[in-house]
Amino acid sequence: MDNGVSGPTVVFRLRDARTDMTFDAVATGHQSGSFRAKPNPLPAALQLCNFHQTIHVLACLTQLTAFFGLGFLCASQFGAPNSTSLDILLLAFAVLGLTVAFRQISLQMDPHPLAFRRSTPWQAAMFLASGFATLIAVQAVLQVQAISWQCAWATAAVMFVLAVRFAVEALGWGIGYGRIAVFGPEDATVELCDTLRGRSRCPVTLRLQNENAGSWRELQNACRDAEVDTVVLTCISSTEQARIVSELAHLPVGIYVTPEFCPASAPLPPLVQLLPNLTAGPGGLEKRAIDLICATLLLATFAPLFVLVALAIKLTSPGPVFFRQVRFGLGCEEVLVWKFRTMRSDLQDISGERRTTARDSRVTSVGRVLRRLSIDELPQLINVVAGDMSLVGPRPHATKMKVEGQIFGSAVETYPLRHRMKPGITGWAQVNGSRGEVDTLAKARRRVNLDLWYIANWSVGLDVRIILRTALGGFATLSAD
Repeated sequence: MDNGVSGPTVVFRLRDARTDMTFDAVATGHQSGSFRAKPNPLPAALQLCNFHQTIHVLACLTQLTAFFGLGFLCASQFGAPNSTSLDILLLAFAVLGLTVAFRQISLQMDPHPLAFRRSTPWQAAMFLASGFATLIAVQAVLQVQAISWQCAWATAAVMFVLAVRFAVEALGWGIGYGRIAVFGPEDATVELCDTLRGRSRCPVTLRLQNENAGSWRELQNACRDAEVDTVVLTCISSTEQARIVSELAHLPVGIYVTPEFCPASAPLPPLVQLLPNLTAGPGGLEKRAIDLICATLLLATFAPLFVLVALAIKLTSPGPVFFRQVRFGLGCEEVLVWKFRTMRSDLQDISGERRTTARDSRVTSVGRVLRRLSIDELPQLINVVAGDMSLVGPRPHATKMKVEGQIFGSAVETYPLRHRMKPGITGWAQVNGSRGEVDTLAKARRRVNLDLWYIANWSVGLDVRIILRTALGGFATLSAD
């Protein structure tokens, strides 16, 4: 099989903190200079996924705002004379808590990793209605007076949620979870597809036989173009598994393998996760929600600082305020990263081939301060809102960044796995001291290892922890210039 491997293969072990499982990941060593960003922009499917996630977040914020607003409106219009604003807020949070609890219970009914995880409009309305019904029933048992206005609130809120959800679906903006590609011998893939295509399962969109010469290339293209979110390997040798994982390691797709022994009576085959997908699905949506909300708030908060920094740059050196550079993004694709200009315009290195060193003569006096305080990175909030970057993730590297004379991606064997997740403004490596100049292979390997630990152990709580550590001083360094 032509797997396109251009160098030695390195196997290393990561641990997924959410499942407490270890899995072997494989990275391919490339010859110096051969590992580079592709000239293509982000695949259309990834752009569409980002757009749908953004719409979903905005729709949820709209529903949440209307939910609280309808509560206060119904309380004032339909009579709650003894209810204070605090009482209404407590009732609202109680309903939201019950709604989330009912949804989590429904998810636990089918914990299989390929189960469908998106709520339909009717399900979303049902969860909210169940939350209201539970709260109202408890108050009725306790003989709480004046709960009729809560019935009006429940009716209005449920109808509003239905209207918004159906509008999103009608416009074709709904999120589609779990497009699966099955790869293996023909008999095994047919049987597995029949099992997976059950009710409430993620759709199998691609079935490929490993015996066919062109199937492997077709699978690569589907993963590279983000046409599938998950790859399930079945009945193939461990050597072939290693080759496949090696070539797909840098792409944002989840990779699973079926065990050698699987009882035919099993409703769904057990799966072993080789690599997680942290871009699509509920995890990707949660991360996008944090990015969109926090980045928008930070842009509004730092707007006065942006003006002051822009004036300082313009008054102290000729040239534009912003500097834009092509860097590695999700799936090793190119992204155009925004920064405040910190160097003289006539000495800037767009390619990033010349590493910035301590006391670099190209850095301006204002730029030195901006770099030490990481203020030069703040315009990347624009990239976060656009969906090219995340608040937290591996730092985006210039496409020709070198260490000890070698392209970064060629010098560190496990480097490709950094691109399974969107690059971030800050990250686990940065808050653990891996900042500033990377002039040795030891520093490069440490930074990559910290990035891979973050990817293997990602959670919303970890992102919040990194953001707090960054805000409490993890952004400053004296070696950043």
